[in-house]
Order: sequence, then C-alpha cells, then structure tokens
Amino acid sequence: MKSKTYLGLLLVCLVAITVIAVGAVAIRQGKENETTEILDINSQEDVAMNTEEVTTQEPTSKLVSSIDVTEKSDETFEDIDGEEVTTTKAMENTAQTETTAVAETVNAEVSKLHFDKNDILTWPVDGNVIVDFNMENTIYFKTLNQYKCSSAIAIQSELNNDVLCAATGEVVEVGTNEEIGNYVVMSLGDGYELTYGQLKDIQVNEGQVVESQELIGYINEPTKYYTLEGYNLYLKLTENGTPIDPLDYLNY
Repeated sequence: MKSKTYLGLLLVCLVAITVIAVGAVAIRQGKENETTEILDINSQEDVAMNTEEVTTQEPTSKLVSSIDVTEKSDETFEDIDGEEVTTTKAMENTAQTETTAVAETVNAEVSKLHFDKNDILTWPVDGNVIVDFNMENTIYFKTLNQYKCSSAIAIQSELNNDVLCAATGEVVEVGTNEEIGNYVVMSLGDGYELTYGQLKDIQVNEGQVVESQELIGYINEPTKYYTLEGYNLYLKLTENGTPIDPLDYLNY
C-alpha cells in the first residue's frame, strides 16, 4: 500500500513539474514574441524616419537646383546687360563715325572752294551803292557826320528783303557787333572772305557750305552808325585779311 502511495505522489510531482516546465517555456516564448514585435515596430519606425529624411532631403536638392538656376539667370541678365552696353557703344561709335564722315565731307567741300581775281560776285540784294569803298581817301558818312576811310560798301535795300549768297563759300563766323549789327563771314577759298552785315533772321550756321544765290538772311533795321543812310546791306570783301573793293568783283 505504501509503495502505491509513493508512486502516486511521484506521478503527481512529475505532472506538476511538467506543467511548470511547459508554462515556463510558454512564458519565455511569449516574451520572445513580444521582443520580436517590439523590434519589428522599431524597425518600421526606423524605416519611416529614414523615409521622412529622404523626403525632407528632396526639397533641399530642389532648393539647390533653384539656387543654381537663379545664379544662371543672374549670369544671363549680366550677359544681356553686357550686350546692351556693347550695343550702346556700337551706336556711339557709329554716331561718331557718321559725324566724322560729315566733317570730312564738309572739309572736302571747303577744300574745293576756289576764288580769285577773275571770279565774280552776284549781287546779294538789288539796290544802289550808298556808301563806297575807299581805303586811300576818306569819304563822308552822314550819320557819323565825318570823313573816314571805308573798308566796305553799303547797298541800299528795304526792311525784310532777302539777302542772297554772292558766291559759294563756307560760313566761318556768325555774330553781332555795334557797328554792323548781325553779320555772317564766309570763306570763298584762296584767302578770300566776304562779310554780310545789317542782317536779321540769319538762315545759315558756322561750318555750313552755302551755294551762290542761297538765302543767308534778311535786311534789318540799320544800326546807329547808319541811321541816316537808311536800310542797307553792309558788304565787305577781304583777301588774306586786307580789304578790297567788292565793286571790282560784282557783276553788272
């Protein structure tokens, strides 16, 4: 009887030990599964974080690309500005070249001017000579009420009458003074110069080449030196600076 009792107790103990062992194994496996799940979750979170990092880095790349594009655009604008500067310089050079060409043309025309003792002047206005040329003897000037030498002639005219160019020449001076009022000096070539005085509304400019019979200006009120002589054109001809008689060259 005692042997059977011992055997029964022994079986119960074995069963209990087996149950405990199985329970321990199950608990251990459960913990391992939990650990594995935690590791999987952590792995998934790491992957998600990496994905976010990659996603976050993409805009940076795009930003860098945008910066590159902006820099290239700035370079493009600089190139365009450079082209504009180059174009402006080219235009300035062209304008300067054209100005030089015009000046050369004018100089060429002036160099062709020729006048000598055999040439003639056309009458710049129609009228009688009221003051004669005389550098050897004195003549009487009404307004001044005195006798003196006369380096020019005065041709009677009317207010606002046209004054025409007496010979082709280059305008070398346009000015005014107390004695002859507004005047124009023209070079005829070969040292000859012709001065027109008592003018208004002058139509020519310095440096201009004016052809014979072209309009120079109009007859003005006489200055205080010629009040009694009345409306007139002052006309003076010089050769190398020396006054000579215009009547010797005016055609009749």
